[in-house]
Amino acid sequence: MIFYVTKISVIRLTYITQTLSLMKKIIPFIAIVFLLSSCKTSESSFTHFYKNHKDESVFSMKIPAFIANMFIKNEDLKELKPLFRKAKSYRIMVFENHSQELQDNFQQFIKKHHYKPLMLVKDHKDKVGIYVLERKNRIRELVMNVKGDDDLVMMSVKTNLTYDEISKIANSISRQ
Repeated sequence: MIFYVTKISVIRLTYITQTLSLMKKIIPFIAIVFLLSSCKTSESSFTHFYKNHKDESVFSMKIPAFIANMFIKNEDLKELKPLFRKAKSYRIMVFENHSQELQDNFQQFIKKHHYKPLMLVKDHKDKVGIYVLERKNRIRELVMNVKGDDDLVMMSVKTNLTYDEISKIANSISRQ
């Protein structure tokens, strides 16, 4: 069998080769764009709750960890230094004369976004809840809810901790 190479078949082959080369460049680009768009800040972090309720608070603040950690020099907090080193940002909201609706919204948010309770403490009328958001066996966010008679404080710490690191921090605090 004899194949004749014509100018048209060379042009077609060149076009196919160029198209494949272009596709090899475009497909990874599309995959990266898709991956980055799916990795944007999701509503499963405390950010969404913070944005919806910060206007109701008497005080709210978001601060990058490197700035906040400059002011944490107290020797009483030296056991928490590993937590502070792994922190990326802090969000704090303080509410006075808060409604039960706010607390209910918080509990719904925690359940809906799969935060796990790490510790719940009740002392007389005060209640403290610490919740964690876990991804890939790492704690990505710690959220603390401190409820008193008339006030409520919520704090979020974006982090990247393991449960072993949390355990070491808790053990060092309990030895004090």
